[in-house]
Amino acid sequence: MAQGRYWSLLTFCLFASLRMQAQFMDYGSDPARFRWNIVKLPHYDLVYPQGNDSMAYRYALYLENAYPHVQKTIGKPMKAKFPVVLHPGNMVSNGMVSWAPRRMELLTTPSSDLGMQPWDKHLVLHESRHIFQTGKVMSGLFKPLYYLIGEQAAGVASFFLPTWFLEGDAVSTETALSNGGRGRLPEFNMVYRAQLLGSDKVYSFDKWQLGSYKDYTGTYYALGYNMTSYARQRYGADIWDKTTSRYTHNLLFAGSFKRFTGSGISQLYNDTFDYLKKEWTKLDSAAVSPTYLSPDTKNYTSYQHLQILNDSTLIAIKSSLKEINSLVTVRNGKEQRLSYIGNINSGLNLSNGCIYWTEYTPGMRWTHENYSVLKRYDMTNGRITTLTPRQRYLAPAINDKGSVVAVSRPQVNGVNELVLLKLMNGREIASFRVPNNGFIKELTFAQGDTVIAVVVDDNGISLLELKTGNGAWRKLLSTASANITSPMWNNGKLYFESGANGTNNIYCLNLADSRVYRVTQARFGAFEPTFSLKGNRLLYADYQAKGYRIASLEGEQLLHEETDLDNPTPTPFVHTLAAQEGYNLDKAQLDSVPFDPKPYHKGLHTFKVHSWAPFYYNVADAIRGDADDLMTLVKPGAMILSQNTLNTATMQAGWYY
Repeated sequence: MAQGRYWSLLTFCLFASLRMQAQFMDYGSDPARFRWNIVKLPHYDLVYPQGNDSMAYRYALYLENAYPHVQKTIGKPMKAKFPVVLHPGNMVSNGMVSWAPRRMELLTTPSSDLGMQPWDKHLVLHESRHIFQTGKVMSGLFKPLYYLIGEQAAGVASFFLPTWFLEGDAVSTETALSNGGRGRLPEFNMVYRAQLLGSDKVYSFDKWQLGSYKDYTGTYYALGYNMTSYARQRYGADIWDKTTSRYTHNLLFAGSFKRFTGSGISQLYNDTFDYLKKEWTKLDSAAVSPTYLSPDTKNYTSYQHLQILNDSTLIAIKSSLKEINSLVTVRNGKEQRLSYIGNINSGLNLSNGCIYWTEYTPGMRWTHENYSVLKRYDMTNGRITTLTPRQRYLAPAINDKGSVVAVSRPQVNGVNELVLLKLMNGREIASFRVPNNGFIKELTFAQGDTVIAVVVDDNGISLLELKTGNGAWRKLLSTASANITSPMWNNGKLYFESGANGTNNIYCLNLADSRVYRVTQARFGAFEPTFSLKGNRLLYADYQAKGYRIASLEGEQLLHEETDLDNPTPTPFVHTLAAQEGYNLDKAQLDSVPFDPKPYHKGLHTFKVHSWAPFYYNVADAIRGDADDLMTLVKPGAMILSQNTLNTATMQAGWYY
């Protein structure tokens, strides 16, 4: 009886997960010229390119210090060391954990979209939680499967765990164990808030979870964060520990949750958003009504990264569920497309009849070697030109004369720089190391040769001023509690966007006395400030249930409310989560870790057997779904699977009848 149950579980879950392409993942390889080191840590084997020792030590420090705390509310420590691979050549910021073969892969270039949390800490907290989630469920009914099919068993064990739980619980962890985390950002929940308070439509749990081709439904990261965090707040910090423990004995995730709460998943969704609606209603004061300049669209459509061409014409990036990103002009409420554009990762800059931005471009050969390049759209001839091929440039800002562009450059070795380029041809003029090796996520020019940078480092987020003439840096403002983004200089003052009052709004920094003032009162979110050519109107992207709209406020409509960025309005669940964990990676005194790197010889690690099976199937066919049914896919026989740590050699060997 028990044997039959195991075989039924194995055949159903294994091949269903294969068809989802979730179990076997080739994350891509790095340039062949890279030479590698390995560090044997107490709980991890850290593999990284030579020349990145400083970066690798930071990851080692955070991985080991966070280890006992990340597992606190999920349980089950690791029994074997977990491989971790750093990929510094990839400009796309991401990370993943896979179990066939088991490893954590981290793309170390910081993200410009993240809040006030350093990227390495964010990755460590989020991805480490995924290790413990999957490791936790490799017990009970699933434990014997490892001996039968190897590391494929982790895919079977995780099959019935919903994605919203896995990702939401990881976001809860990154938020609870640091000063940052996406749960602290009001914009993370802005889609739900606008839908609940600003729209007559009420979406079901299935629609929020599975998405829609018609309506924008956010991501399961935010949905899962809200539901997992509400459950912890209502039922205790160990609710997901108890739920996953019971799941390993009955295969019923929803049933296990109901066993300890009396509530099903649908009821958890309803309770969560009933609670959030009440909390958000408290913040839902009367907004200052702007004038909208972009078209009022029927379906979800956004106009962002606004630039002003003249008194009657605006330039923006339009995006929707039906179209890819495009440059458009907006005049008298009507739009005209200029050009489709690629994978943009910055705002727009308008200078001398040309529009500038940076976007990701793939490398010619290696998955983990790609670029972020400066591009130009010439409005006279409609042509797009790449000014800086094969570079790592982010966050461009152009000076008043239209002769110099400043960019952020995170180098492969982890060094962060501010670089000045000639705008005409993209040639480098000068480069400046950032204090404390902080990451520059956005830039703007002030008067003369002064550049202002939004910088994230271990102390939080700061506004730094650089005098490019002599290379002198000066701190204008710093905070560890509220996000700062979209800086812009106007008439001797610095404007930026922050969620300090619980809603994203536009703020102003008076450099004379270092005081900060809130100038907008948006209902759901105000972003990306800019001023009219005459300087008498503030224009910005105003978020509504149907997307971002271009909004305008007259000077007399602006507020002048002094704000303390170190005392922001807390978002729901944050205080509860932090109190439950009782540990903060940003505030803790970190213990040093043994760090003795040795050369990692690729040739000696060509093969790494991770899974096997007492039958045969073609993994490639299973992933592509080429087989008509299970009977044609699975054959009598045996097989083994190998994939090395650096993803340079994948092998399947076996016999079938």
